[in-house]
Amino acid sequence: MSKIDFKKLDRNSLERILKHYKVSYRVDQKATTLATLATRAFDNAPIPNELTVFEKFVSQISPTQDTIPEPVPEVVPTKKRRRDQLDSEHARIGEQVAANVSRIEENGGWILANILEYNSTTCTYVAQDEDDASRVMTLPLSDVKRLEDSAAHIQKGDKVISVFPDTTSFYRAVVVKSPKNPTHGNGAWEVIVRFQDDEDDSGNTPARRVPARFVLKRSDIEEISEEEYTS
Repeated sequence: MSKIDFKKLDRNSLERILKHYKVSYRVDQKATTLATLATRAFDNAPIPNELTVFEKFVSQISPTQDTIPEPVPEVVPTKKRRRDQLDSEHARIGEQVAANVSRIEENGGWILANILEYNSTTCTYVAQDEDDASRVMTLPLSDVKRLEDSAAHIQKGDKVISVFPDTTSFYRAVVVKSPKNPTHGNGAWEVIVRFQDDEDDSGNTPARRVPARFVLKRSDIEEISEEEYTS
């Protein structure tokens, strides 16, 4: 437990600490909340041992001509590397994620949530429902999916789950148009989808535009039968 009282720091100092530890936070959060996030990040930060510090020091003062070049890493397709990287690293405190609550609720599904705590011993998260701050859940790693802002891995026809506009819940949908790399405006990726059971009074299903970070391929979170995937 940290002996530093982060609550005595001003907001600018807390924000610099959170940025240093790469902890996500919202600008509307109170300073006391930022202090709590900073405390947890500080307590969970790994402590470098003497050997690690010494090796880093030696590498910085050694002549460049004596440096042994590191082997060139294997080139992995960007689409796969990004998803695999997200899945291999646990979410940070304060990070917005997709959370599967079907294990704890009879009619539950995937919702947006924020990470409050990660327990490396039990490999579980403590997450807070983004729509209801009083609702806090303990979830296994398999029920938490990190979000990505790019849609480069998504194509027309992909089966996905997506946050329905003006809600914090994910629903099944199909991508109706391959996303294009944004080249103007705010540069944010968007995905155009049609949700299941979203017919209007005339029986037509409208195409809806959703931010890429709120779209997950179903193949990344569940098994899809070949028959369903090609239908």
